[in-house]
Amino acid sequence: MVELTRDAGAHLVKVLRARSGDELVLFNGDGREYSGTIEAVRGSRVSASIGAARSFDRESPFKLTLVQCVPRGDRMDFIVQKATELGAARIVPV
Repeated sequence: MVELTRDAGAHLVKVLRARSGDELVLFNGDGREYSGTIEAVRGSRVSASIGAARSFDRESPFKLTLVQCVPRGDRMDFIVQKATELGAARIVPV
């Protein structure tokens, strides 16, 4: 059993409208994900049971290359940031 942080609990309850008995996926930073079930909701406090761990690989099998013209100003920083977030493996400025 684990109690989620208040921010995570509030997001689950108020935004995602999760209730007791709903299933969810938990992460703790060790490279695996855990199945879980919400056991109790008290305001924005949420406790969940932890199920089986499983390894996962979220990396895309494709090696995406972005060929980008160099824009004026500091727009290239923004382009590099977003391309990296989207999984570009290589950026070639032209």
